[in-house]
Amino acid sequence: IKIGTTIGTNALLEKKGARTALIVTKGFKDLLEIGHQNRELLFSLNIKNKKRFWENSFEVGGRIDSSGKIIEVLEKKKLFTLKKF
Repeated sequence: IKIGTTIGTNALLEKKGARTALIVTKGFKDLLEIGHQNRELLFSLNIKNKKRFWENSFEVGGRIDSSGKIIEVLEKKKLFTLKKF
């Protein structure tokens, strides 16, 4: 699994794999683009964004809490109606 995971991660980062979409919980579409605040010039107005490894992103409903209890049911049918990228 470690080798397969490394190969998959490298393919994403080097953009050598299949076209990739990111599917996230509704309300968190920009989470990876926002990233974190561990940067040298935290209040800089000229932030250089890193290259994204995904081509498009989609939001879907459905949530669970930290113990695995379903808060909002994932509507699987909606996953199949997402726009093709």
